[in-house]
Amino acid sequence: MPKVKHPKSDDLPSRTTQRKRGRPRSEEAMVHTAVVLSRGMLDDLRRDAEAHNHGVSAEIRQQLELYDRARQRRASVDVETEQLLRAIKLLSEFLAGDTGAKWYEHPYALAAFKAGVEALLARYHPDGDERIRPDTHGAGKPDDPPEIVGRTHARRIQIERHDEGERSQYEPDVFD
Repeated sequence: MPKVKHPKSDDLPSRTTQRKRGRPRSEEAMVHTAVVLSRGMLDDLRRDAEAHNHGVSAEIRQQLELYDRARQRRASVDVETEQLLRAIKLLSEFLAGDTGAKWYEHPYALAAFKAGVEALLARYHPDGDERIRPDTHGAGKPDDPPEIVGRTHARRIQIERHDEGERSQYEPDVFD
């Protein structure tokens, strides 16, 4: 077996004169991996990466981070809320089929939808007095009526959706 001759350290270019190549160093250690993609998906990733002014790897990381955040939000939704949201979505579909209009397209459909949502909420009967907040650490005053607190949070969501061009951080979980 022939011996391999290793260059002496004097023969190698100085590390200070070598130019670094590739992506800039990340604060978090990265692991190299490979993914098999369809040609169309790769083309889409390249187009998106170019539009965002970075490489395909950075685009994949960014999209995976968005997916992971959405997954974490879905995991944090409690079961009762998720069931209620599914029921409201079904109510919307049933009413659209029955009335021929979506709940936001006609006053009759909206009135029927409101009554249906109210009926779905009526099955919940938590113990206690609804005039007393469960805690005093939230926004507002301890003696704010629940209607004021609910409307205030609804306005916050509407403002956020408007400010973000009708895209809210809550939409992927609520409206998917």
